Amino acid sequence: MEAGKMNFIEAGFNYRLTDFQAALALSQFERIGNILPSKQELAAIYLSEIKNSKIKLPVVPTGHNHTWQTFHVLLNEELDQQEIISKLKEKNIGTNYGAQCIPAQTYYFNKYGYVSEKDFPNAYSAFTNGLALPLYERLTKEQVLYIAQTINQL
Repeated sequence: MEAGKMNFIEAGFNYRLTDFQAALALSQFERIGNILPSKQELAAIYLSEIKNSKIKLPVVPTGHNHTWQTFHVLLNEELDQQEIISKLKEKNIGTNYGAQCIPAQTYYFNKYGYVSEKDFPNAYSAFTNGLALPLYERLTKEQVLYIAQTINQL
């Protein structure tokens, strides 16, 4: 290889932030001491109040903390993810699938031929049976209780 020429041996990514993204991140870092405890308190309500046997809750290993970027639950196979999202929307609860299965995307299927259900069963299950419940610092305890009660009635 000639001196001064780049030699990329693997695919790479450009993770540089824009000025706006950096300013937003900086403001979040200044508030992280308030954001994390708030989200942990709300997640604890979900964990104690959701009692629906058709819903698998996230588990935090003993002695560990969770940042709760997402409160992701798994729906039992008898529940249809899109139907549940619609039912919750009717009750003014915004949700989405919550997890992505990158190999299930058309680009990766076309490029590598992955069969996600077989090759990545856990990621595929989280994508097709997962649900991200609302969890953000301005969400109130009353709202989380309402969401938990609604989930229990599914």
